[in-house]
Amino acid sequence: LNYNFFVANQKVMNRFSTNDCDKNSGNGDPLFIDPVKGDFRVKEDSPALKTGFVNFPMDQFGVTKTLLKAIAKTPEIPVISINIDQADVQVLKAAYKWFDILLSEPKGDELSAYGVSFESGGVGLQTVPEHSEASKLGFRSGDLVQSVNNIKIKTIQNLREYINAHQSDTHHILVVIRNQGNAKITINQSLPSVK
Repeated sequence: LNYNFFVANQKVMNRFSTNDCDKNSGNGDPLFIDPVKGDFRVKEDSPALKTGFVNFPMDQFGVTKTLLKAIAKTPEIPVISINIDQADVQVLKAAYKWFDILLSEPKGDELSAYGVSFESGGVGLQTVPEHSEASKLGFRSGDLVQSVNNIKIKTIQNLREYINAHQSDTHHILVVIRNQGNAKITINQSLPSVK
């Protein structure tokens, strides 16, 4: 969680500074060479280079076999407009925390990386600090919450609804995806709200 580059302002970049993250990260406009034509290398004066980023060829990944290239579709890349302050608003609106863990709702290929179907959904736990309450309860960074007491959790809103409806309950069995397998976490206390 360091040496990252944020297309956002300083406030967004420092969201995790309390966890000693992103001390050597940077932010701003990456100055892509020609994104409309699919060239996402950065210019020589790009601030992204200060984080250790190194340009790489844009035509040596993805579909590389000549036969497949002939039939592969070329993606239409929209004109990219970067507004650092606007990026800040969008990220902060989407930020939800639970046990002081930033939550996410993985989509598409992100779900595939967990080894679950696109329809499964789930709530991702981004970073679980090592000695935090959540860590002591059994959560780990990258866990994907799938259910609580056999109630399916597909979205952050599902998790909120479960917690709100079971505020007085002190026994919860959560099923999470970890390393593409199921893990069970039993919590014998009330669950905090999603903020």
